[in-house]
Amino acid sequence: MDNFSLKDPNNYHQSLTCDIPFIMDRYADIVIQYFSLVLKSNIISNTTDHTLEFIVNRGLNTITHVFLHLLYVTQNMDLVYFHTTTSLNLYLDFMSNLYSVDNNNSLFSSRDAVRYVYEKTIFKLRTDLSNYQLPHRACILLHINIYKLILYHLTQNNITQKHTSDIDHHLTLFAEFVKVVTSHNLNDATDTSKLQSLYDYIIINIQTMGDFEETIAHFINYSFI
Repeated sequence: MDNFSLKDPNNYHQSLTCDIPFIMDRYADIVIQYFSLVLKSNIISNTTDHTLEFIVNRGLNTITHVFLHLLYVTQNMDLVYFHTTTSLNLYLDFMSNLYSVDNNNSLFSSRDAVRYVYEKTIFKLRTDLSNYQLPHRACILLHINIYKLILYHLTQNNITQKHTSDIDHHLTLFAEFVKVVTSHNLNDATDTSKLQSLYDYIIINIQTMGDFEETIAHFINYSFI
């Protein structure tokens, strides 16, 4: 048996064996890897601010889609983690080649990178082996949508402005934020109202926040939590 094969029936579980805090910890780890690798890529220096924001956010959305789709179909967190980390590397390798200084091929775009990632992951899934009964699905989606809002803010205010010296620290703060949210009573699959309230509050207030550290501190200390 291949431990990470998307064709192996043994890798498709009928139920999750981990809780929401663990799932979100894995997701946070993956996106932190992604942003750390973005900073090391040539995409930073070879794109305009607007293009950079689009590329980084499209990559975030792509790996998030891979993460959620694999989780939904396989309910195998080890498999999800392996293939989502693979997908972020595939995306960044594709985009780095596309924006290399000696690349004269303008026939490809970030859309091609996304399709390439999906061909290597989602399109290989054995959907006939899934029961499509992911518990806590709505709660998981809300958690991830909250964290994506924070990461969009990071991209807009730090990466596109090339303020990258504090990114490692800011990613640590992001991980702390995830732990704070998941450590409180926000994981009830039957009642997501508190989580929805946090999401709505962030939507309304995030654009009025200052730098990223101030933003994270504000949401960590939000009285609702």
